[in-house]
Amino acid sequence: MPRRRRKKTPEIEQIRERLMRMRAPLSQQAFARRLGVSQQRLSHIERRGLPSADFYLALVRAGYSLDWLFTGRGQPRRTPPSRPKPLFTSPYPAFREFLADPQLSGSATFEELQILDRLRFGKQGPPSKYYYYWKLHQLRRSGGKA
Repeated sequence: MPRRRRKKTPEIEQIRERLMRMRAPLSQQAFARRLGVSQQRLSHIERRGLPSADFYLALVRAGYSLDWLFTGRGQPRRTPPSRPKPLFTSPYPAFREFLADPQLSGSATFEELQILDRLRFGKQGPPSKYYYYWKLHQLRRSGGKA
């Protein structure tokens, strides 16, 4: 029984053309390697324009936009997610140890932790995690002034 050929609709042609524009700066081999598929499979998809769901998943994992591929809206590549800014920036390992120890920092409010995070030390050297515990209680006794 002869194999039926699927009819290429204008939408499928547009997806195929966008896919080729998506990989344009790269060779088929380099683009296929980036996606984790074989070059033969990519070539077949570019000729026939009928990728499977796992191919679309490979595109997404590699940072490409399916919205752009299907509609032409937006950018071909998704912008990488920005790294969230750390809540605390203390350069002292003891502050991180203090945060990690719930017996020491467990009752501290976010505002108190922000104040402790801003403490800096000069010649006396870096503090211990117990110093931060002591400073937290001193902060509470003084009404919120470090």
